[in-house]
Amino acid sequence: MKSARLGLLALLLSLSSLWSLGQLSRDGVRAPEPGGTPAERDSREVGFRTAAGEPEAAATTPASGAIATVAAGNPAAQREIFSSRQAVFLAGGPVSTPCRFVEYLPDGGYYFQVTDASGKRLLSTDAVSERAVTVKGGVIFSYNGTTHATDGKAACGSLAVALEPFSDAGD
Repeated sequence: MKSARLGLLALLLSLSSLWSLGQLSRDGVRAPEPGGTPAERDSREVGFRTAAGEPEAAATTPASGAIATVAAGNPAAQREIFSSRQAVFLAGGPVSTPCRFVEYLPDGGYYFQVTDASGKRLLSTDAVSERAVTVKGGVIFSYNGTTHATDGKAACGSLAVALEPFSDAGD
C-alpha cells in the first residue's frame, strides 16, 4: 500500500510538472534575448523526441490552472488514493464547485505522462501521441488518442481521462 501511495504521489508530482511546462507547440524554440526581461532570461528550452527517436523542438508558455486525479463517475470526484491503476483518472481545470477562475487551464493541446516518484523514470507504456488531450473553455474537453478510457466529467466540466496504461514503479 505504501508503494501505491508513493506511486500516486509521483504521478501527481509528474503531472503537475508536466502541466507547468505549459502548452506544447511544434514551432521552433527561440533562445532568450541577452539582457531581456527576468522572465525571458529565466526561460528554458525543452527538447522532445518523436516516436522514431528524432529530436523535436517545442516552445513552452507558462501555464496556470489546476490538474487533479479523480475517480471514475459522473461527476468524477477528486481522490488521492485508489484501489487499482485502472481507477485513476486525470481531470484538468477546477474539479469541484465552486469553479474557481484561477484553476482553469489555458486552452490548447497538452500531453500527460506517468513517472516514478523521482520524476526520472517514465512509467507510461504507450506512445506520447496516445496521451494527448485538448483543453477548451479551461477544462479537458477531449481525449485525442485511442488507448486511454474516458469516464464522466468533473463538477466543473473536465473530461476524466484514465492514466492507464502505465507500469508499476517497483517500490
